Amino acid sequence: YILIFVIIILTVALINIIAIAKETKSIENLTKNNNQACIDCHQFGTNNSLKKIIPDDHMPVNNLKEEGVNACLRCHGQFTVELSKIVHKAHLVGNTRNNEFLAGVKEGENSCITCHELTPENGEMTITGSD
Repeated sequence: YILIFVIIILTVALINIIAIAKETKSIENLTKNNNQACIDCHQFGTNNSLKKIIPDDHMPVNNLKEEGVNACLRCHGQFTVELSKIVHKAHLVGNTRNNEFLAGVKEGENSCITCHELTPENGEMTITGSD
């Protein structure tokens, strides 16, 4: 079931990239989109802040503001549920009425490169704000 879930998420992501690529007419324009770090959307002191999204039973994470996604990857890269599974599920499941990220995709404001940097020369995708 996990494999099917991952395939569905990747298919949705690919469809969004293709739709955006058709609009922008070139992969170079696609990579010049304003890549953002998590904190750009999940600003501190707001109802959508990372501190409010992280479950109450989560261990304390005191360095999110300074380290961004690297603070999460310290554990979620190797010791517990992978960050990609958590983040992709939160951003790609639902519909435009109940998922703010998907609403932004529909409006052309969000896409995979909102969170990922794409290198057109080799097709490598990395997480924005990570080392």
